[in-house]
Amino acid sequence: MIFDKIFGQEQLTERLLALIDGGRADGSYLLTGTKGIGKWAYAFWYAAAYCCQSDAEVPCGECKSCRAIANFQHPDIQLLFPFPNLEASKKQVTVFQFSDPNSGAKFSKATAEEVNRFLEEKKADPFRIVNFEAKSNIPAEVVRDLRKFLSLRPMWGGHKAVIISDIERMAPRCADLLLKTIEEPPKNTVIIMTSMIPEKLPATIISRCKVFTLKAFDDTLLKKYLTSLKLESKSNIHFLSRASGYSPGMARLIIEENVVENRDMALGVIKSIAGDGRIFSKILNEYDQELVVSNSSVDMITLFQWILRDLAVLKNGGQVDDIINCDRPEILSSSASRISKENIYRLIEDLNDIRTAVGLSNVMPSTAVRHLLSKLKEGFSAKASA
Repeated sequence: MIFDKIFGQEQLTERLLALIDGGRADGSYLLTGTKGIGKWAYAFWYAAAYCCQSDAEVPCGECKSCRAIANFQHPDIQLLFPFPNLEASKKQVTVFQFSDPNSGAKFSKATAEEVNRFLEEKKADPFRIVNFEAKSNIPAEVVRDLRKFLSLRPMWGGHKAVIISDIERMAPRCADLLLKTIEEPPKNTVIIMTSMIPEKLPATIISRCKVFTLKAFDDTLLKKYLTSLKLESKSNIHFLSRASGYSPGMARLIIEENVVENRDMALGVIKSIAGDGRIFSKILNEYDQELVVSNSSVDMITLFQWILRDLAVLKNGGQVDDIINCDRPEILSSSASRISKENIYRLIEDLNDIRTAVGLSNVMPSTAVRHLLSKLKEGFSAKASA
């Protein structure tokens, strides 16, 4: 069952269970944390625990309520998350269980398929980062339906729970639609929101919530998670821990999107430029297109940022255990000896500028890559110093 796949965060779960045991659970919550750390998983777990009918351990996984939520079929526990509006001109079906069939919250069948895919992938692995190819958000018409659902009495006569994932991605003015409900949820109701960027939320929402920040996993928990998926042997666990920020969802993404292969390509660029700057034209021709076409969620700019961060650490006397790319120490140590601290820091600033330009769509990816490689060549051309 899905609850068996959710583990870790003992301090968080103990505090949440104490609220249930003390009769103080009703109200609004905000779970924050890095990407893939498990915000959705623990929101789901808490909704199940809150509505569980067992007098013993909750969620028990066996009562009527737990069995229903495990299959996303509980009438009083509803999920909302950002989703893409595909084929927007087609208003064919509602895509969430709580949606009023007579409201304006109708979307295409293609959109419904993507919503169902999200749920199926979360059911298989609640820590998984489920991406959509198209831009996604939470539209106002769906928020209105959710607010109407919250105003109704529980169908099963007990508790009611709502999970709103990535609330910062609500459409404009949606916060105003929910504010009164968040401030004063109906009796026997919890509203559990998640956000990776809580600083983007209106202060009025945060001030009305019980806020909990999820902690990073450690190597042991991360290995347990990857072992449960039979992915533990796919990459070096210490590299995965550091590269993912000890986030289970990010660790899985790094494996599935072949980030290690792209990282090694980036290291190859650094090694070649550091070894012989005169072959820059060859490097440019060899790597240009491959760097541009990478479809990984961890882009090449991020990979070069990891490498430069590692070079700075080594240059300042750090050890292999202190770097992200701890599985490739030889290349990094050799490259660090061929560049000065000042040039490393300058390159890091250049990369930040390139990322900003790409994010604002002010530069084509191919142009950005060529500019990036040129900056790397300049950085390694000057004589290294301590």
